[in-house]
Amino acid sequence: MKKALGTADDLSAANGDTILNRKQALGKANEWFEQQESGGAGIDPNIAVRDAIELTCEAGNAALAR
Repeated sequence: MKKALGTADDLSAANGDTILNRKQALGKANEWFEQQESGGAGIDPNIAVRDAIELTCEAGNAALAR
């Protein structure tokens, strides 16, 4: 399975989002692997803003309930 996490900072300065330095890339890769291991579906690039907000709120409420 392939997933683009961002672009290397070889030609442009890292911004932590779309252009990553080595440390940032490793961090994003670790987050992605943890999500996959926990059964997460990954990030859907076609998700609507409303749906993303609702999912974030649900995750926050679940964390508070623990």
